[in-house]
Amino acid sequence: METWRIVGIVLLAVLVGAALPVLITLRSMLREARTFLATVGQSTERSLRELSTTLERVNRTHAQIEARHAAGASPPHLAESPMAGVAAAVGALAAPALLEWLMALAASRKGPAAPHDSAGKNGT
Repeated sequence: METWRIVGIVLLAVLVGAALPVLITLRSMLREARTFLATVGQSTERSLRELSTTLERVNRTHAQIEARHAAGASPPHLAESPMAGVAAAVGALAAPALLEWLMALAASRKGPAAPHDSAGKNGT
């Protein structure tokens, strides 16, 4: 009986010794994931607010064009239209947000990125 208890205690000690580093690593990974998701969440909220503002402007401009067209005015050329500015604003808003999302996605798959200096060289 005494031998089985010693074997059991030794096996339990080995299992605990193997599980502790795994649990510590898992805790660190979860902390990093939480930080990453919080950062992405803030960025997404900011982008959605900007997109909402831009879409409100697009809707207002569209309503103005519809009202002019209903009143019998001829539709303006694209270069004269306020929609050209709105389209440029939507593109200017969507492109950086999409690029930021893609970079965050790529960084999450690669791991932490190496820092870059202003000359574009990495540590040399």
